[in-house]
Amino acid sequence: MIRGVLFDMDGLMFDTEPIAKACWAELGSAYGCTMDEEFYRSLCGLNRKAVERRFKEKFGEGLDFASYSAAQQRLLLRRYREDGVPMKPGLMALLRFLQERHIPAAVATSSGRERTEVCLRSTGVEPYLSAVLCGDMVAQGKPHPEIYERAAALLGLPPGDCLALEDSANGIRSAHGAGCRAVMVPDMIPPTPELLSLCFAQVDSLEQVIPIIEGELDH
Repeated sequence: MIRGVLFDMDGLMFDTEPIAKACWAELGSAYGCTMDEEFYRSLCGLNRKAVERRFKEKFGEGLDFASYSAAQQRLLLRRYREDGVPMKPGLMALLRFLQERHIPAAVATSSGRERTEVCLRSTGVEPYLSAVLCGDMVAQGKPHPEIYERAAALLGLPPGDCLALEDSANGIRSAHGAGCRAVMVPDMIPPTPELLSLCFAQVDSLEQVIPIIEGELDH
């Protein structure tokens, strides 16, 4: 039985990946960084430390990543304030369904606390959540299973009783490694046979998650 639901955030709850990518690209020339689609996709689901490693592997150890990252964060938060944080279709309906069924929900995101708080509070999502775990609150980022193991523990549940909703390869590997029932809701990364082999299910949008939960509750 599914007793809890764990949400990734960027690309899963909110359509924020294109905004983040545009902010990296807009500032890239000043730091000597030109990002292609494949490189950006490799960043999806990673925490800040892992993103820094990827940038330095590609652009060299001389890259002032701290300055670049801080500038990207400021620009991103400004875009959120000016334009809002776009929600994925079906998010609020799913959260209301979980609340009505008394199924606790938590966020397990690789994003840092400041950005996470802005997204959750500005969209009105925060009251529906029992716990929030951010990338700067764990020692090992995705694809390591730590964040999903700890998110389940915050709900007082074993990972096997939790549905984990993810859009990235790193996230699916993290959730599966923790023992959660991983559901892939693709965003920028299409499902591959390898990823699907790790999934409990794959759906096109959050709107299709409710029937999965209902089917499990009937068992």
